[in-house]
Amino acid sequence: MSVSLYEVSIPIFTLTLSNLSAILDKAASHAEAKKVDPKTLPAVRLIADMLPLSSQIQIACDTAK
Repeated sequence: MSVSLYEVSIPIFTLTLSNLSAILDKAASHAEAKKVDPKTLPAVRLIADMLPLSSQIQIACDTAK
């Protein structure tokens, strides 16, 4: 039985990007609740040596491409 590259990769990328979308929705809701401008979120880093959120999103999308 052969397995295609599509079968082993696309479902994972779909799940990952769906999860990322849900996380971004939660971040927007959190920013709204805390009265933080959502436009500041792309520049945020969770820790000092981590890439900003915008770069993390770009990497996730590039990986799926």
